[in-house]
Amino acid sequence: MENSLDLEFYEGGILSGESNGDLNHVVSIVGWGQEKDSGNKYWIAKNSWGETWGNRGYFKIAKGSNTFGIESRCNYAIPKNTWKDIDNLVTDTKTSEFTLKSSLFKGNQVNQETLQKEEKQQVIKSPQPSQYIDGENLPKSWDWRSVDGINYMSYNVNQHVPVYCGSCWAQGTASSIADRINILRKNAFPTAAVSVQAIINCYWGGSCYGGESIDVYESAYKFGIPVMTCKNYESKDPAIFECTDYQRCSQCWPGKYGSDICFSYNQKYDGEYPRVFIEEYGTLKKNNEKEIMSEIMARGPISCSMFSTPTFHQYSGGVYYEDIDDSYGTNHLIQLLGWGTTDDGEDYWIGRNSWGTYWGEFGFFRITRNNDFNLHIETSCDWGVPSTDAYDNISI
Repeated sequence: MENSLDLEFYEGGILSGESNGDLNHVVSIVGWGQEKDSGNKYWIAKNSWGETWGNRGYFKIAKGSNTFGIESRCNYAIPKNTWKDIDNLVTDTKTSEFTLKSSLFKGNQVNQETLQKEEKQQVIKSPQPSQYIDGENLPKSWDWRSVDGINYMSYNVNQHVPVYCGSCWAQGTASSIADRINILRKNAFPTAAVSVQAIINCYWGGSCYGGESIDVYESAYKFGIPVMTCKNYESKDPAIFECTDYQRCSQCWPGKYGSDICFSYNQKYDGEYPRVFIEEYGTLKKNNEKEIMSEIMARGPISCSMFSTPTFHQYSGGVYYEDIDDSYGTNHLIQLLGWGTTDDGEDYWIGRNSWGTYWGEFGFFRITRNNDFNLHIETSCDWGVPSTDAYDNISI
């Protein structure tokens, strides 16, 4: 279609106008409708300019009149099913002693001093799930990727693209917040996602050299985290951690001679950019399986620290277990979203990593439960209860 000024500055309603015949932009048509009062018909289209543009990234455009050339050249494709079944492989590795090169885990560390503190900052306003759920009658399996056939998970990510960045602490926490919003809203449109880059830019817990999950929840409680398209992931620290309006939410336009003109959201638009707030947050008891399960089942995924080994880096499927020394703390953070038991009786946790969908089981993994061979994954888990205000009252 034509990228007209009307499209650039669209804020709502049905877009209409005449085309100059210059097809220089591509959007995705996702549906259609008709206004009750006027009877005007329209297409529903998805743009690629972020959630701060239009109706959270979507717009309506007149149907049947080839408005701005939108009906003149449309393409489609039917994807080929290339999915593969996940084999129930078991990794049998014992690592009692090994040397970790600092370069291997550079930027992926979680601050040990903070993690080992017995008391962390918490804001708890309501009864905890372990107080009202009978831990002896928890289901044998739970998986937020399929609860009554519904997947509540947000997007999988790769924290190391386009460059290496140890943002696991932010990724696992951000995905847990987004997933809980999807759960609270019963998976209603749109799928939630918060900006990890804004978290890094504001030093809300750390940097590309490591950080703390609980600090992300605290920052979301105090300041609110911008939605993902306010600041797309750049996989790097800012030159200066200033947490300016531009570092939180921005938009760019083409300038002369191939240069870009970028502004903070507040410089270009009226009102506030959408932010996700946390209403309460806290830390679960160490190695308390029933408390972890109750929290996951009642309110959604949680962020947990673990010790990532060279062998875990090579994980490709099945239920993972590895024997490591008790002196090893934790150096990586992931998301826990469920649990289960194999046909052979092996209990496991279901986790989501942030190393891309080609790692593990499409970005997810299973790791043994009920023993000491799960890389300390139950030793430090945090949770937060998000507000859904940023995503409420959105209609197409």
